[in-house]
Amino acid sequence: MDTFKFGFSVFKKYLPHAIFVFALQLVATYFGLYFARGQQMIIDYALSDVQPGSSVGGVLGFLVSGKFGAPRSVEILITLCIAYFVIVFTKHTIVYVDSLLRQWYGVEMEGDFRRAAMKKLYEQSQHTLSRYSAGDLYTILNVDTAQFKELFCTVLPSLLSCVITYAMSIYFLSSVSPVLVIAPLIATPLYAFASFFYVKKARRLSADIRDAASDLTMVVQENIHAVRTVRAYAQEAKEIAKFATKNQKMDAAFMRNVKTQIRFGILFNSLRWGTFLISTGVSGYFAMKGEISVGTFTSFNAYVMIIINCVNSLVSLLFQTQQFMVAGGRLEEFVKTGNLIDSPLKPVELEGKPNIEIKNLTISVDSQILLDNVSVSLPYGKKLGVMGVTGSGKSVLIKTLTRFFEATKGCVTINDTDLRLLDLEEVRRTFSYVMQDVFLFSDTVANNIAFYDPSGSRERIEECAKIAQAHDFILNMEDGYDTVIGERGIGVSGGQKQRISIARALYKKAPVLLMDDASSALDMTTERNLMKAINEYMAGATMVIAAHRAASVAECDEIIFLDGGKIIERGTHDELMAIEGGRYRQIYLSQSAGKEENSL
Repeated sequence: MDTFKFGFSVFKKYLPHAIFVFALQLVATYFGLYFARGQQMIIDYALSDVQPGSSVGGVLGFLVSGKFGAPRSVEILITLCIAYFVIVFTKHTIVYVDSLLRQWYGVEMEGDFRRAAMKKLYEQSQHTLSRYSAGDLYTILNVDTAQFKELFCTVLPSLLSCVITYAMSIYFLSSVSPVLVIAPLIATPLYAFASFFYVKKARRLSADIRDAASDLTMVVQENIHAVRTVRAYAQEAKEIAKFATKNQKMDAAFMRNVKTQIRFGILFNSLRWGTFLISTGVSGYFAMKGEISVGTFTSFNAYVMIIINCVNSLVSLLFQTQQFMVAGGRLEEFVKTGNLIDSPLKPVELEGKPNIEIKNLTISVDSQILLDNVSVSLPYGKKLGVMGVTGSGKSVLIKTLTRFFEATKGCVTINDTDLRLLDLEEVRRTFSYVMQDVFLFSDTVANNIAFYDPSGSRERIEECAKIAQAHDFILNMEDGYDTVIGERGIGVSGGQKQRISIARALYKKAPVLLMDDASSALDMTTERNLMKAINEYMAGATMVIAAHRAASVAECDEIIFLDGGKIIERGTHDELMAIEGGRYRQIYLSQSAGKEENSL
C-alpha cells in the first residue's frame, strides 16, 4: 500500500486528466455494449420477423418503431447498419482520445519518476550508492520508472473499464432475461478463487525476473566498459561463461513465469469455455421453446463472452499489477532512502574567501577507520601536499572536503562554519576537483573542458588546455577541440584523459583546487611543466595535492604523510628531508635515484 501511495503522490497531479479519461471510458463502454444489441436488432427485425418476447432495442427502440421501415425490409436493414456503423465509429473515436490522453500523462509521470530517481542519484552518498550495482541503478532509472507508470496510465484505467463493462453487461443481460444471468454470476467467484493463487505467485515471479534482469544488465555493462581489459588478460571465455550463467538465470526466471501463465491459462480458459457452453445450452433451450428470439440468443451469448473476457482481463491485469508494484517498490526504496549527506534546512551563507580548518577529523565506514584524528589548517592561499601509500586515506581526506564523506568525529569548517551547516551545492562550488578516477563524457573535447559552464568562450577553454599541457595533443586530434571522445574517454590515453580532466577543473577556477593523484599517468617533464603552469594560474588560491610522487608536492607550503588514516609526518619539504629514516625522505630519495637512472 505504501508503494501505491508513493506512486499516487505523483499521479494526483494528473488526476483531473484521469477523471476525464474515466468519463470517456464510461461512454465508450456504453457504446461498446450496444454492439451486441445492434446485432440482435438486425437479426430480429431485418433478417426475420419480430419474434415473440424479443426486446425492442432499449434506447435504440425508436429505430424499429416502423418509421424507418417495416421488418425484413431493405429500409430497416440499411437503417440498422448505419446505426451500427455510427455506434462503432463513435466508440473507437472515444477510445482513440482516451488512449492518447492516458499515454500523455503516463509519459509525463514516467518523466517525473525518472527525474526523482536521477535527483536522488546525485544527492545520495557514495557509501549508500555502493550498495547498488550498476545494473540495479540502470534498472531503477530506466526500467522500473517505465513499468511503474504503467500501473497508473494503463492498469488502473483498464481495471476500472473491466469493472464497469462487467456491471453494465450484467445489467444488459438481465434486461434480456434475468434467469440467463445465473451462469456467468456463478463462474465469477470461481475465477476470483483461482486468481488469488495466481496473483500471489505472480508477485514472486515478477521479483525474480526483475532481479535476474538487473544481474544480467550489470554483467553486460561491466563487459562493455572492460572489453579491453578482458582481451588484454585473454579472459574472453571466462566472461562469456559468466554472461551465460546470468543469461540462463534470466531464461529460467522467464520460463517459470511462462509455465505458471500456461497452467493458470488452461484453468481460466476451461472456466471461460465451460461457462460459455453452459450459457449457450441454456439460452439455446429457451430459443428452441420460443421464449427468446434468435437475435436475443445471439446478443445473450455476446454479452456472456464480454463478461467472461472481462474476468479474464481482470486476471491478466492483476498479474501485471504485481509486476508493476515490484518495480514501484524498488523505485520507492531508492528514492526514499535517507540521505546520509544532505543540505541543512536553513543553511548558513558562505561569505569571503574560504579559510578551511580540519579539526580532529575521524572518518569510519562500516566499523573501518579511514581517517583517524586528522587536523590540518588551510588558510586561503595555502598549498597542502598529501602523501601516503595506497589506502592510507589521501582520497578520503579530499572527498571529505567536498562532503562525499561525512565526519564521524571532529569537523571541517570554512570560515569557522561547519561544512554541515552550509548549503551542499555552495560547498562543492568552492572546490575544483580533479578526481583520481577520470571520467570523460561522450562529447567533444571542448564540451568536456567547459562542463561547468558551457557558455564559456573558446579562448578560455584553450587557455585552460594549454595550462594542463593538453593543447598540443588536442590540436593533433582529427577535429581538434571538436573531436568527440568515446564513452568514458575511449580513444584517448590515460595521460591525455588526466590532462583534459585537469583543464576541466582549471576552467571552473574555484577558490580551492583539489588534485587527487591527478598526474600519475604523466611523465616527469610533463608533470613538472604542468605544476609550474598551475601554480602560476592559481596564484594566491588554495591547493590540495594528493600524490604518490614526492616531486608533485615538494613545492607545497606544508606536506602531510598519511599511514593507516593517521598523520605520521608533517612539515615543509626541507623539514621532512631532515628527518633521518622518515617515510617522505625515503620515497623522495628513491624516486630521485630512479629518475637519475632513467636519464642515463
